[in-house]
Amino acid sequence: MLFLRRIVVSTLSLVAVCVAPIQVRADSGEALTSQQNAAGQLSLGGSFSCVLVSGAVYCWGDNHSAQLGQPSTVFSSAVPVAVPQISTATQISAGENHTCAVLANGSVVCWGLNFNLQLGQVGVPKNATPTAVAGISGATAVSSGSLHSCAIVAAGAVKCWGGGASGQLGSGTSDSATPISVPGVSGATAISVGAEHSCAVVTNGGVKCWGSETDGELGNGLPDNETQQGPVSVVYDSNGQVLTGAVGITSSTNSSCALMSNQHAYCWGSTMFNELGNDPQVSPRINSAKEFKSPETWQAVTDITHISAGEYYTCIIRNNGVPYCLGDNLSGELGDGTDNYSMFPTLQNIVGVPAAAVITTSRGHTCSMSTQLAVMCWGTGNSGQIGNGSIDDSYTPVAVTGVAPQTISFGALAGKALGDAPFTLSATASSGAAVSFSSSTTSVCTVSGVTITLVGAGTCSIVASRAPSGIYAAATSVTQSFTVSGGKPVVSTGTATTQSIKATMRGTVNPGGIDTSVVFVYGKDSKLVGVTSTTAVTKTGTTSEEVSTVVSDLSTNTTYYYRIEATNALGKSVGDIISFTTKRPEGVTINDEDEFTKSTKVTVSVVGPTTAVSALVSNDGSFRTTKTFDLVEGAADISWTLLATRDGSYTKVVYVRFQSKFGTKLSDSTDDIIVDTSKPVLDSASAKASSAFSGAVSIAAVKAGGAKITVKAKDSISGAGFVEVRSAANKKSTVVAFKKSPTKVKVMGMPRVTSDTVSVNTTAKRLQVRVLDKAGNASSWSWLIVR
Repeated sequence: MLFLRRIVVSTLSLVAVCVAPIQVRADSGEALTSQQNAAGQLSLGGSFSCVLVSGAVYCWGDNHSAQLGQPSTVFSSAVPVAVPQISTATQISAGENHTCAVLANGSVVCWGLNFNLQLGQVGVPKNATPTAVAGISGATAVSSGSLHSCAIVAAGAVKCWGGGASGQLGSGTSDSATPISVPGVSGATAISVGAEHSCAVVTNGGVKCWGSETDGELGNGLPDNETQQGPVSVVYDSNGQVLTGAVGITSSTNSSCALMSNQHAYCWGSTMFNELGNDPQVSPRINSAKEFKSPETWQAVTDITHISAGEYYTCIIRNNGVPYCLGDNLSGELGDGTDNYSMFPTLQNIVGVPAAAVITTSRGHTCSMSTQLAVMCWGTGNSGQIGNGSIDDSYTPVAVTGVAPQTISFGALAGKALGDAPFTLSATASSGAAVSFSSSTTSVCTVSGVTITLVGAGTCSIVASRAPSGIYAAATSVTQSFTVSGGKPVVSTGTATTQSIKATMRGTVNPGGIDTSVVFVYGKDSKLVGVTSTTAVTKTGTTSEEVSTVVSDLSTNTTYYYRIEATNALGKSVGDIISFTTKRPEGVTINDEDEFTKSTKVTVSVVGPTTAVSALVSNDGSFRTTKTFDLVEGAADISWTLLATRDGSYTKVVYVRFQSKFGTKLSDSTDDIIVDTSKPVLDSASAKASSAFSGAVSIAAVKAGGAKITVKAKDSISGAGFVEVRSAANKKSTVVAFKKSPTKVKVMGMPRVTSDTVSVNTTAKRLQVRVLDKAGNASSWSWLIVR
């Protein structure tokens, strides 16, 4: 059998429940559940949608009848737009082409189409401006249908206005701009109206309906095609047993469903597409309430938290927060990714929807909303009613563009001092979503999550922001700044570069944001005893920066020790002690400039010009035989062997030629050294005790005792220069320099004589003595008797 869709529908207040009523509007005394309150925040009209956010109303979709609250120049909007002049709404309901809202003061305002007086106004075909319905006060809920609207007012009474041709106003069959009290209804807790009928949940969970009953939509068990001008009770069996235990109601074009306190649901009216959870093969309409069942098993669904009746389809939310839909799918309103219809449809769960707090249906599109106000829509989109900026249909859920403003509350931050512990930031967004933080001054402070860490002195600026969240657009960022006072300086000793008598010492300092005196101290002692201090410089920044200083008049080829020191009002910091060694002067030195050597194996130290990269070393000035050595930073220490000259002279010369990286000659340099391999001769030695001293042989100054040793020695080349004394072969010896120089060399190789007396501290009566020449050669040991 082929069914044709009707083209006239209404929407419909969506109602859901929890098991026990919760007082959510204590000032009005209405017993509405938290789920019902959530349902009143999202409502769909024929080709448009509306959402309530923090008292404001936003709508999207068709606007030909001003149902978006926009002027006639706006035909539609594919993204939400704010309805003007509303800031205190507590509940909304969208009808076919008009919308009504309950305000915090208990009044009801409506806007949109007014052909049948459904706005409560006379002489106005449509109105984009929300206008109060005269005669309504103390309202706690409102529901808009195709041509009429109804509201719950004080004491649970119900008043209706607009089109009344089918008795849907509850009294008579005339249209009325003035709200009419529905007789026989009191203690109402929920209201929902369809195209030409109205239903309310009353005392003890009973349900009463009035208006057209062309498809059994009144649920009173009576035949179709009757019009009831007054309310009738909904029954649930053939014996006319009155339905009780209802806590919520939803009405569509020609059907209604009641949600029960035990999370079951009962439905009545048209069920041509199995939208009421009852087999349409049995009957295409139901005149009395039947339990909503799953077509897969025809067992009652027992965990419903929310239900919404659309045109020829129904959607529910189950305990797990997952929405399911059932019925016609001509426009993809079931959200299963297709527009396929089955004569034996299943209860389809909707993929891609966050845990839903409410779901609401309409003519051909469906929307859901999470507890975080994330709104998703699917189905027909030709008027922009899906709200994602497109007019295309979507068979799967898409997010509605967030446009509702949200603000950030971010309090002032107190000043801090560098070195204070990290602390936690706090801010809130009016949307309830989490606020994120960032630092725009990372040299002063950094942020990780909600924790701020101070890293420098200065002004710390923290930006609080909130990205789009659900129906909310991104919030305007809020910045709070505070001062971080300075701290003790932080220093680090760096490397040094050297020349022969100059050095550049480096380091880093973070002054902590206040005036800080920075110096380098240096000296030859590894513990910096007796150091020299450089001229102080003042730094005031808040970040680490490099400092350096140049010192002159240093000794060549000498190791120095240094460090950086910084002092401010909050303390003093010192860096690690680091050493550097100055270079020799440019040129060549043999064995650290020694005059003599006892070996032909020597160390040749070379320092070239600044552009030198290699050195040619030779034992002859013509550089016929050379070796090439690479330089590191222009210098090198080279192990070298001296060669005997043809004339047999004792003086040996080393020749060096420095080269650039291109192999070109830069300069030549030489040094010489005297090779002395002969041993000195100890001609005579005597020792005389000056007093009885204890201890081993030493060179401590002799004032009143010890031993005085007189020696006479000769050496052929370098000359005797030292006497070495010990008390036994296994005892430590002491070397004492002669005070007298050897006789001058007259002829190289002829003996040079040295005579001198030295003093030592010892109690030994027998001493061993020998002499050393200036090249390091030693004579044989000789025994002395101390007399």
